[in-house]
Amino acid sequence: MGLISLPYLFIEKKVKKVYSIFLAIIILPPVIIDLSHLLLFKKPIEPTSLFAIYSTNKKEVVEFIASYFSIYLIFVIGFLFLVIYVLIYINSKTHYKRSISIFHYSYLILSILILITTLPRFSKNYLNEISFVKIANTYINYKKELKKMVILGRSHLIKDIKVSRKTYNNSETHIIIIGESTSTYHMKLYGYERNTNPRLQEIKHELSVFNNVNSSAVESVASLKDVFLLKNKNNKNTLYTLIDCLNAAGFETFWLSNQNYIGEHCTPITLIGERSKHVYFINNLHINNFDENIFPKLDEVIAYKKRKKIIVVHLMGSHVDYKYRYPKRFKNFTDSPHSAFGEKANEIINHYDNSILYNDYIVEKIIRKIRQLSGLNSVLFFADHGDEVYDKRDFFGHNKALTPSKYMSSVPFILWRSSLFEKEKNIAINNKKQYSLKDFSHTYQDLLGINSTFFIKEKSFFYREN
Repeated sequence: MGLISLPYLFIEKKVKKVYSIFLAIIILPPVIIDLSHLLLFKKPIEPTSLFAIYSTNKKEVVEFIASYFSIYLIFVIGFLFLVIYVLIYINSKTHYKRSISIFHYSYLILSILILITTLPRFSKNYLNEISFVKIANTYINYKKELKKMVILGRSHLIKDIKVSRKTYNNSETHIIIIGESTSTYHMKLYGYERNTNPRLQEIKHELSVFNNVNSSAVESVASLKDVFLLKNKNNKNTLYTLIDCLNAAGFETFWLSNQNYIGEHCTPITLIGERSKHVYFINNLHINNFDENIFPKLDEVIAYKKRKKIIVVHLMGSHVDYKYRYPKRFKNFTDSPHSAFGEKANEIINHYDNSILYNDYIVEKIIRKIRQLSGLNSVLFFADHGDEVYDKRDFFGHNKALTPSKYMSSVPFILWRSSLFEKEKNIAINNKKQYSLKDFSHTYQDLLGINSTFFIKEKSFFYREN
């Protein structure tokens, strides 16, 4: 920032105004974003965090700022503006013609010293350490990736996926429920002290519960890309999706989302969802829409007259700010959990646990709806990632910039199957083995008996070595 500001001191008055606008509009905002991230998470902002920003909307930004608001942050940013103002003021009062003032010399020397002490800490490509350049480059790469996905989605290349599947005479309805920021460490089903899963606990005997499943990333976009993008032989993501594979296998596919909708083709997750034959975003107004509001549309989709259906339900789950994720009737946890980090931490833990309790209601009710149907039916629930909620340090949420913890990556993976489907697909769970959501596409193909160009049976959670 100091180096970029340096020309301001040595240019003519007429040009100064233009350069001031350049600094204020183009350079300063990225610096404030980078600085805020540094203060909150102890590291400069990274591409994965920027991808999350580009994939969000105003409402989520406001909730994020409200959740992490801090007097300290305001003070530091305010101090930055004060320093800028003082420098501009001193410069405006410093007049020179041929000779340069002491102020200008001092600023020049200071900038050089900062550069000398800073350079060894960075990579050879110093330009990428400038906030504006880093943010601009990441945005360009983000848009390029979206464009590639849009082009592939519109093309006929998805027909190149070769799929074979055993023929079933029964009707099929399979639901994938994607939770948000749901940590196993706050679920009774996984041993949490509070009863945050009363409904799922009641039907536990009907469930296959995997204990050692982790997300591949602690940000939604990165994690869900790994979940839905198919892998090539080198285990690298392609731009083909699991939805493409399910379409090719003859399923009628539906994407039903309560996530805030930004617009068509706006995020990688939106683009993955748009590969489905039927797409419904029920939260277009960016209001506080509880997950139960998906039920009318879900009932309509379940009743859709097709014999083989796959329905992806994307919930808001426990997305920050937790207190907006559950209705008042689910305000069950109000006592102090006795956190070591004070009353604010106690309050946030209660909000998070109430959101998990509400999520328990949503998932169990979806299972109940499918239980009434005959045929080969299943409901699979997992979360994109977990959240750390004062579990081991004075922090709540998730961020790759921090040292990632097990609380951020440990996610529920719960499967319900109809009795008829259980006979067709025998599942043995090895809870001593560690699983990653990056292998979800293989696991789901294995569950449905699909054999495709992008299926590796050894990667499935259900694979058993002889």
